[in-house]
Amino acid sequence: MPGKPAFHARCGLSLDRAARLQSPCPLDHTLIARPGDDCPEAELVDPAASSAV
Repeated sequence: MPGKPAFHARCGLSLDRAARLQSPCPLDHTLIARPGDDCPEAELVDPAASSAV
């Protein structure tokens, strides 16, 4: 979830858990919302960018 890390961290979102994601957004603004301690590895896709293909 893209956003301002300081604000979203206070709401329980994790920047550290998003470290292994590949994202069209800057990784320092990509956080994980679901609970857990895992650090998933995945490629995030921007639907607006992929709809032009």
